[in-house]
Amino acid sequence: METKKIVCPFSKTEVELKAWITGEENNKIRKQMLDHNMAMKSDIEVNLGEAVVKTEKAKVDVVVISVAGEKKNIYEKICAMRKCDYSFVIDEVNKIADDVDFLSEGGKPAAGIASAS
Repeated sequence: METKKIVCPFSKTEVELKAWITGEENNKIRKQMLDHNMAMKSDIEVNLGEAVVKTEKAKVDVVVISVAGEKKNIYEKICAMRKCDYSFVIDEVNKIADDVDFLSEGGKPAAGIASAS
C-alpha cells in the first residue's frame, strides 16, 4: 500500500494517509451519501448534518492509517484536534477521497485509448 505522511500545522502531529483509494473503498464512502439521498426520496425524516458527519467519518476511516503512530480511534483523535489541524487533515483526506491530487502526486494514467489527461 502506497502511503504519504502529513504534519499538522499547529500541533506538528504526524498523520499517515493512503496515497490513493480503491473503487471498493470509494463505494464505502459514497454509500453514506447515497443512503441519505434514498431516505430523502422516501419521505423519511432525514438529518442532513448526520449524513455529512457519517460521510466525513467514512472518508477518514478509509483514508487515514494512523495519527501519531496510533491506529485506533482515528476519527475521534482527529475530531479532538485544534480546529486548524482538524481542517488541515480533513482537507488532505478529501483530496485523496475525491482524487483531486491524482496526477500531481505522480500518478500516471494507463496507456490506451481512454486515459486521464
